[in-house]
Amino acid sequence: MTGAEFWLWRMRSGRTQNVAAEALGWSLRALRSAERRPDAEVPRTVALACAALDTEEAGAAGAALTMFKAASLHASLVGRRRGCTVQMTISVAGLTVTAVTPQRTHAVAIGFPDLAPARVAVLEAAIDEAVATVTSPPLPS
Repeated sequence: MTGAEFWLWRMRSGRTQNVAAEALGWSLRALRSAERRPDAEVPRTVALACAALDTEEAGAAGAALTMFKAASLHASLVGRRRGCTVQMTISVAGLTVTAVTPQRTHAVAIGFPDLAPARVAVLEAAIDEAVATVTSPPLPS
């Protein structure tokens, strides 16, 4: 990896020089020096650390996607079984599960701190709650 390739990696990953240096265990001075010399090779350990960080981030994104797919399947099955539509919406704050029948709508919001990887149970519980609310008989007024 050259200094130019390192700079491209840092830009692509969205890291500042300070954040990249800390994540790689590299001094800020060494990082800046490498970026000023685009044709020079960076240390192999730094190149390997960059690859490891990329792999780690891809793994976290993959785990989140797997969790969302599992929850989507659960939503589809439960909704179909109970006669309602279940929608999941992702926002900056977290995820919202909404169950809908022609008569009622109920939404359950889950903040991102509660959505740690491999916490499919949290999503399934929110789906079950929303579906149960819209499909249960309304309380007499």
